[in-house]
Amino acid sequence: MKHKNTADALHLRLFMPGVAKEDAKVYVDNGELIAEGKKEKDFEDDEDIFVLRVRMHLPLDRVKVDAITSEMKNGVLKVCIPHT
Repeated sequence: MKHKNTADALHLRLFMPGVAKEDAKVYVDNGELIAEGKKEKDFEDDEDIFVLRVRMHLPLDRVKVDAITSEMKNGVLKVCIPHT
């Protein structure tokens, strides 16, 4: 994961190779930002589904939770968390 803090927002980049856009999601639960992606089996003999989950505590008094945006493209999930 990479991050960049600007005057307007915190920008995150999470690398999720092989995760399809529809299998990635970002949400806030109990003051934590949760970003996760699921990848189905590559081969029939694979036993598990790959799941990547990142949790990050949000300072709710300093971010606009309702304005968080995300974009998944080419295995990279970009998340923008605006400051208040």
